[in-house]
Amino acid sequence: MPGKKRPALVVQPAFEAVGVFSGGGYTLGMGSIKDLLGTALGLPPAERARLAHELIVSLEEAPEPGAEEAWLAEIERRLQDVDAGNGQLEDWDVVRTRIAARLRSR
Repeated sequence: MPGKKRPALVVQPAFEAVGVFSGGGYTLGMGSIKDLLGTALGLPPAERARLAHELIVSLEEAPEPGAEEAWLAEIERRLQDVDAGNGQLEDWDVVRTRIAARLRSR
């Protein structure tokens, strides 16, 4: 339709019903989360990635009031420490190796 914005993600009509928790899990209309997952896994990779992205974005919460300003102040403080020679710096290759070792040990 001209002038009307389309939703970012089009959901199959069978899954537009409101989810209901029934003790053993959520159900969607006549289907279940398992059915929805089966359908989603049947999508081409690009569409699965888009669906995964939209689901993750839907979980994001608004940041706490003042959080962005607090992080900017912390970044500025750390930069001032580095500029004054008080910051503790490490070579990226050393840090990357340490992170990789931690991940391998999990």
